[in-house]
Amino acid sequence: MSDILIIGSIGFEEDAIIPHLDPLLSVSSVDQTDYKLISEYAVETKVALLDLDTATDLTMETLDEVKGLNPALEIIGFSSHNNPKMVIRLMRSGGYRVEPKGLPVGVAVHLINRILDDMDLMTKLQGQSQRRFLNRFEITASLAVELVKSRRAQGVSVTNAELAQLLMVAETHYRGSLLEQMAEHIDFHPQVLVVEDEAPMRALIQRLTGRNRCRVHTAADGSQALEMCRTNPDMMLAVVDIGLPDIRGDKLIGEIKKLAPNITIMMLTAFSDTGLIVDCFGNGATDYMTKPFQNDDFLARINRLTDRLRILNILNSLGDIQFSARQGIDPAILEELAQIRTAAGKPMLAKEVELFYPEIKALGLESDAPVIQVPAGAPFDHAFRENLRALLARVR
Repeated sequence: MSDILIIGSIGFEEDAIIPHLDPLLSVSSVDQTDYKLISEYAVETKVALLDLDTATDLTMETLDEVKGLNPALEIIGFSSHNNPKMVIRLMRSGGYRVEPKGLPVGVAVHLINRILDDMDLMTKLQGQSQRRFLNRFEITASLAVELVKSRRAQGVSVTNAELAQLLMVAETHYRGSLLEQMAEHIDFHPQVLVVEDEAPMRALIQRLTGRNRCRVHTAADGSQALEMCRTNPDMMLAVVDIGLPDIRGDKLIGEIKKLAPNITIMMLTAFSDTGLIVDCFGNGATDYMTKPFQNDDFLARINRLTDRLRILNILNSLGDIQFSARQGIDPAILEELAQIRTAAGKPMLAKEVELFYPEIKALGLESDAPVIQVPAGAPFDHAFRENLRALLARVR
């Protein structure tokens, strides 16, 4: 139907943003009370721009139903006055963020493009999974969780390489319970730079950002920030006050991007200088937030940015791992999983072993057939290898 759907009056018309978007994207507008049309359009929409001032409970109920059919839909709310009821309603329904009406078109376009870029990252991750494991059974979420829970009990983390392998064969669980249960095992703690001249605000941002397992560095002015970027090339995220006394915000962001081209930058501003905000986006900023802010709102923004960094980190791990058609996943993981199953008195199933040894598909086994089971009390290493050798001998 439409990639971008404008629902109601958000402060600008669709003709204002079309020239700034990819020409392949389609944009449509509907009235916020035309619930049937909203439902028809939004079910295939990527980004919805919603007028919160005139939205009704029925509007939100319609979007809730659509989100059930199209969970990837992202909704940006627009409001010209404080309407806490609808703001809370939108955020509880999984809304992306709320912006003021009158937001510059350039800022709105940047936010839309960022959402679309994040969707492309997920598509890329899933696409790599499908290409590498075409025609193989997908490992169950429970199997992946068994591994990380066992490692956790031993005080050992799952490595990035292992995580990448598990995600490649369980991509349908990526945005659900699997990642949530594995998140604390991901060996990834992005380094974050907080640039803020007011000491109390700097301490607050440092504390909030640190909750997301980030390693936080702080700078009180632009000069300190640039020096930190020069000496620390691994900085991945910067939270930058664009109202610093020693350097204009857009210039600072441009200089930071020169020193760290891949860094993600969220700017903070205590004033509504929309021209400066647009210039900062033009120099490489990714997001912005006004001060003062609610702590929960700030955490939600930071979580989105660090989640994106984690996806990029996983994609980089995927790019470093080469799988042959014969090998599949590292067989050492199979042995570890079999040992976990043995301790629980359970077998490894055909659909799980096939991920490691695709050739056993030729045996025509039922997907849930037990194929590796070590008897209680038997020496594990010897019994496991005998089980596996016997299974592969049937193929050869």
